[in-house]
Amino acid sequence: MVDINQNPGKLNKKKSDHASSKNIIEILKIRQNFLKRDLENTSKIIEEFKQKHADSKVGKYFGDQDPLDMSPQIKDADLMGLTKRKEFISFELENMETEIKNLGRNFKRIFILYLVPSLLVTLFLIFLVIGGSDYQQTQHEQIKSHYLIQNLKGDTVNTWLSWHLLKDYPLIVNIIGGEKLSQDKMDAIKNAILSTESISVDDSLLHKGPQGSASTYYKGWAGALDAISSDPTRYNIPSKFNVISSTNGVGDIVIKLVPEEDADGYSGFTKSISDQNQILKSTITIYAVDNLTPSKLGAITRHEFGHALGLAHSSAPEDLMHATIQTEYPYISECDVDTIISLYNGSQNSQVICKK
Repeated sequence: MVDINQNPGKLNKKKSDHASSKNIIEILKIRQNFLKRDLENTSKIIEEFKQKHADSKVGKYFGDQDPLDMSPQIKDADLMGLTKRKEFISFELENMETEIKNLGRNFKRIFILYLVPSLLVTLFLIFLVIGGSDYQQTQHEQIKSHYLIQNLKGDTVNTWLSWHLLKDYPLIVNIIGGEKLSQDKMDAIKNAILSTESISVDDSLLHKGPQGSASTYYKGWAGALDAISSDPTRYNIPSKFNVISSTNGVGDIVIKLVPEEDADGYSGFTKSISDQNQILKSTITIYAVDNLTPSKLGAITRHEFGHALGLAHSSAPEDLMHATIQTEYPYISECDVDTIISLYNGSQNSQVICKK
């Protein structure tokens, strides 16, 4: 007798993996097209650059340009930067092409091994019912899974570099190593990025103002950035994120979850690749994830994601972006948001003074 309830969890997981692989492929192809255009533009600029540099050596451009601007040392340095950028984009495209092929093979394998047999079983059962079979469905039990706060005023949040993106372009966030984590921990990581929820905290509780005045804190960067993305800034503020899970290091921001502890005792570390005063890719590593509670995991993700967006550290111990997270409110503050605005508005000042 065919048991239609046999291994439902396994079958549902494979169906979910099937849909997930298809979705990731679509997201990666969008990013792939963007990188291809970027590679074409960079290659074109390099060729134009080389031509102008060659022409300048024979004096062709000296009539309408400052001769100092055509310094071979300056030009060679700029050309080297452009060449490195082209190499980086090519490397990222190569990794992305490999990942798309791997996901495509996985997509076909899941379809053939799991979805096709499931369809055949369904057709067989329909045949038995229509044919007047004495098949009797067996009933099965359903199993379901499912410190001291100081005044921020006068403190600063440091900045680094910003992303230079097309308007409304979504950054791809790739989470690696989350397969063995509990669902509540994965939710905490994703909510730290995607949540649009905000909370209001009375300033008197934080010694930042009189009772009755309040400050807004955001639980996720998507909500914090969406609140300011409509304000005109020199560079577009990232406010849209596509979160995927892939074993390959593709994506704009890669979050690596590792069980090992850091030798220096850090809970998280963010490394970014930059060129031409812009961030090209950021990699976040979160250590000892098995020993972290969901709330701590969420707080570390928020902090490190702030680095990935271009923020450095805050001088205020009670702020999320302080070098060590000490606050009872490890959420994105108004000061962090103001700093993002200043950074993406092209401010040359590496510090933003907090209003509260």
